[in-house]
Amino acid sequence: MKKEILIVATSVIPAAQIKCVYTYRQRNPGYIPVMVVTKGLTEYYHYSYKRMLITRVGEKAFYLSLQLLNPLITEPLLVGEQIFGEDLYLSRPALYDLKAVPETTNQLIGMAKNYFKGAREFSRFNEGGLTLPYYYHAVLFATFAKYYFLFPKVTTVARLLVEADRWPELKEAYELLGQAYALSSGMYQHYLDRAEKYLQAVATQIRLKPVPPLYAAEPSVLYSC
Repeated sequence: MKKEILIVATSVIPAAQIKCVYTYRQRNPGYIPVMVVTKGLTEYYHYSYKRMLITRVGEKAFYLSLQLLNPLITEPLLVGEQIFGEDLYLSRPALYDLKAVPETTNQLIGMAKNYFKGAREFSRFNEGGLTLPYYYHAVLFATFAKYYFLFPKVTTVARLLVEADRWPELKEAYELLGQAYALSSGMYQHYLDRAEKYLQAVATQIRLKPVPPLYAAEPSVLYSC
């Protein structure tokens, strides 16, 4: 699988532009998350390919995202494995000392809304392979925003899933990923409607402020297969 991940990554990004590649396992077999960090750029994209969800992030955006505790950045560093390039964060114990900054919750809920917007768009074309991953990311970011509003210390998806009674929306979204290619478009709308209410409730709780320009734009999807 590592070889296949690298083949996919280098087929769309020249190897000379790649700083490192991380992957990490989730209990859900519906997809494989991958993070590709490129050199010196501020890009932030997503790919969907053969049940792989690839986050492509430029090096500058990577360090800013790390400071803001973006879960798509912190998760591979905390629980994942580097399979190509250089290690961007040599001390894993130091990672666990990271704490939320004042902008963290605002940025995360802003990104959650952008992911939700993408999920709505994909659902109109019955794109289950992207609708549910985007729906999951919307719920994921909203849940992390809520968590960091209450607790400043960095955490992982696995830890939140263990506490399913406290974060039931995340657990449901996570489990649905394995059904991304089986659910009907009507079911997409059911879950998206629920997610929209959840995002609104979290935003109200943390008193959402306008999102600064860096993350105001919706994350781009270059292609899906």
